[in-house]
Amino acid sequence: MENLFRIDGLVYRVMLKIWQLLLLNFLILMASLPLITIGAAQTAGFTVTTHMITKGETQILATFVTSFKKNFKQSTLLWGILLLSSSILIINWNYLIQFQQWGSWVTIGLGIVTLLVLNLFQYAFFYIARFDDSFKSTIRNLLKLPIRYPVRSMLLMIAGGLPLGVMTLSPYTFVFGLYMSCFLGISLVHFFRSYLLLSFFEKVVERGGEKDK
Repeated sequence: MENLFRIDGLVYRVMLKIWQLLLLNFLILMASLPLITIGAAQTAGFTVTTHMITKGETQILATFVTSFKKNFKQSTLLWGILLLSSSILIINWNYLIQFQQWGSWVTIGLGIVTLLVLNLFQYAFFYIARFDDSFKSTIRNLLKLPIRYPVRSMLLMIAGGLPLGVMTLSPYTFVFGLYMSCFLGISLVHFFRSYLLLSFFEKVVERGGEKDK
């Protein structure tokens, strides 16, 4: 029994992991407060969680700040593009819904573009955190991923969207989700998605030879 509470015991390791995720959650929230920096905060969050998984990272604050500074420009620019693209898509979908303009080709085209943008959202900041690439190469590779791996991309999107899906089940789960996001929810989702994306990108790297950080 006392082995459980030793420094290398199960309880200590679990509590340490919870503390790390609590700290990371706080850092992501604080770094996201000026909304323009959300992209850089997401990239830094993925840097920390991937290092936690692959390297047993314990220097959460130092790793987060280093990644935030290093990837700020590229992450912020990509975040701005994604935000603008999403705004345009929302306007177009609202137009179709309100005026019942459900022309087949228009709807199909808009649906395809929406899926591409959603895939950019799910890959973008993890990709920047994980790979050394120019901005142009990053965009090109991100656009290729859902085309080359449509089934895996869709499964990853569904798995990554599960927490949001659960939040929409009822007002109670929505409030609980918001409450959890203030303490542990965001970093926990990052940690979960990092496991999935690491497994996915291992296969991509084997085929494409991207340069890992």
